[in-house]
Amino acid sequence: MVTSSSVQSFKPWFGAARVLAALTVVTVILIFGTAGVLVQDHQAEDLHGAGALLLHITSGLLTLALGYLAYRGRLAWTGVVVSAALFGLSFAQAAYGSSDSLNLHVPGAFLIGAGSVGLATWLFIRTD
Repeated sequence: MVTSSSVQSFKPWFGAARVLAALTVVTVILIFGTAGVLVQDHQAEDLHGAGALLLHITSGLLTLALGYLAYRGRLAWTGVVVSAALFGLSFAQAAYGSSDSLNLHVPGAFLIGAGSVGLATWLFIRTD
């Protein structure tokens, strides 16, 4: 039986997951914004790289938070799988980030964008 105190004990975890999901989306927006400048003007490479590092951090922490909630039975494992895929794809993106491999990098960026927005939406529409 789920008691109100056990539900309360998971609220900080849901809050942290929501914050991390929102930060992941904001990071993706930063990366998308710098990508255009990087491709057109060959500028903002440092900012784009910092955004990629931030994406590793936020998506990794999001995966851990969702994993804890799923392990405790408060959330479906689907979110963990999507978040882990997003985390892994962020490293593949970093590996294929040169101008020679934009044909792989751009579709991967769209997958990351869709995955991060989907996860954030899924977390924010929940009533937990």
